Amino acid sequence: MSKKSICFIPAKGYSERLNNKNILPVCGIPLILRSVASAIDSGCFDIVAVSSDSDKILSMSQSAGALALKRDASMATKDFRAKDVVWHHLLELEEEFEYISLLMNTNPFRTAEDIQRANRLIKSNLDKTLISAKRYQFTPFMALDVSSDGRLLNYETLSWQQESSFPQRYHFNGAIFIAKYNYFMEHRTFVSDKTSVYLMSETNSLDIDTAEDYQLANLMCDNLSL
Repeated sequence: MSKKSICFIPAKGYSERLNNKNILPVCGIPLILRSVASAIDSGCFDIVAVSSDSDKILSMSQSAGALALKRDASMATKDFRAKDVVWHHLLELEEEFEYISLLMNTNPFRTAEDIQRANRLIKSNLDKTLISAKRYQFTPFMALDVSSDGRLLNYETLSWQQESSFPQRYHFNGAIFIAKYNYFMEHRTFVSDKTSVYLMSETNSLDIDTAEDYQLANLMCDNLSL
């Protein structure tokens, strides 16, 4: 009997911008363990799987209740996309699912409740895919184009309207991706002609990519009571 839902959490051992990023502690808990805990606590998945080329990350994840999937070094380069990692592991598992999810490990404040709401949304909308997103904090309609020598390029089209007069826009926050299994296996993507968008708060959307992001996350811990 096939499982209903599986979740993948990719976590490479090496990070270019922030050394050992995927096991750094946020609010005293390593990033990978925060992700595994939120996935398991959501109750949305029959399998929570961690994909890594690092034996240390896999051992930590397995101890926390996740399925450890060893990733070939060729799939741990900066050019290999997370969605392709998921696709390759699904081929290896040789098992069909109703839904598959991808949770990026660098969103420490994504909660079990976020995961639950995202899963309810895609199922109630009967959509093929779902992405999580957040609002742009500053409208992209007022973006500046700057030349390599530091001069403004788009002066003729630059708008002087008040920010509130522009439509609200959103962007990926990388926290949650969901797709129906058959659609994903055919198209290898989490976007489609019927994609639900689960909007998350600025705080829960925080993505750790740099040392500055990591410092900010730990500064936020006291206020979040985590």
